[in-house]
Amino acid sequence: MLVVIAIIVMLAGIILPTVFIAKRRALKVKAQTYISQLDAALQVYHDFEGNGDYPPTSLRDLGFGTNGINDGIESLMACLASKESGQAYFIPPDDAIKNLDGDKVPDSFRNDRGVGTHDAYEFVDPWGNPYVYVHWKDYDSAKTEKSKYKYRMHDGKYAYIQPGKSKVTKNFHGEMKYMIWSFGPNKKNENGEGDDVTNWAK
Repeated sequence: MLVVIAIIVMLAGIILPTVFIAKRRALKVKAQTYISQLDAALQVYHDFEGNGDYPPTSLRDLGFGTNGINDGIESLMACLASKESGQAYFIPPDDAIKNLDGDKVPDSFRNDRGVGTHDAYEFVDPWGNPYVYVHWKDYDSAKTEKSKYKYRMHDGKYAYIQPGKSKVTKNFHGEMKYMIWSFGPNKKNENGEGDDVTNWAK
């Protein structure tokens, strides 16, 4: 009996870490897949007649007031939910839509959206934190306009994000486009480094 128990304990010690690693990898793949879907939707948004650009970093850039929290992803979600092209560009699955800071969008903006509520939604990653989105025109302003870059996480804590640069070229990632990233499995913002999942490092 003791030998059997010892074998079971040994097998559990081998199998459980493998299961944990596989689950972690699957969640990272899921996060990357969602980012790829956003990339595709953003290209369609950009190419639609009358846009010619990507969504701004904040709804304030479209003339709407915000509470200054989760601005980037809220602006991205609001713009991609627009039905200006006949249908929404992209709406995440229900389990990836949250309103972590409880803010709203005005009626004048809601009427053209593929979402029937006033909520200023965020798209959250598999670990429950909002994806980060920054338009290229705002890369340099993060140090002076911190309110655009304050993110509320699923546990109620806050992070200030900073657009990342290539360690090789020292240029911002996504020049003339945008940056999107997830805080990753450790749920800590590393501005696209560490275990963050990004749209520039696949």
